Amino acid sequence: MKKMVLAVCCCGALLGGCGDRYEAKSGLTPYKEELFAMDTYMNLCAYGEQSQKAVEAASAEIQRLDELLSVTGESGDVYQLNQLGQRQVEADTLAVISRAVDVSKETDGLFGCTITPVMKYGVP
Repeated sequence: MKKMVLAVCCCGALLGGCGDRYEAKSGLTPYKEELFAMDTYMNLCAYGEQSQKAVEAASAEIQRLDELLSVTGESGDVYQLNQLGQRQVEADTLAVISRAVDVSKETDGLFGCTITPVMKYGVP
């Protein structure tokens, strides 16, 4: 769970992008990486002595979560759960599903995590 929170925080911070203004003011060269995961193109960027290590760690965690939570990747918890109807899942998967259920309740059902039928068949 801590890794997932760290990845989300890193993504949020990194998704702000590496601004040219910061680079010019600080004199630091950013470490950048592009990846495609979770059906999204992502640009990760960090500055400082540990920037490469931080970006590579964030990238690895994003890719791990992408595989774990994928509805199409056969090794993922969500795929297996959809196929089998029940399954013991990783703690991170359980945390994401639990939070999705909570948000759905908090929004009186306006938020729903069951998007696969819409993705497969479209919206009528």
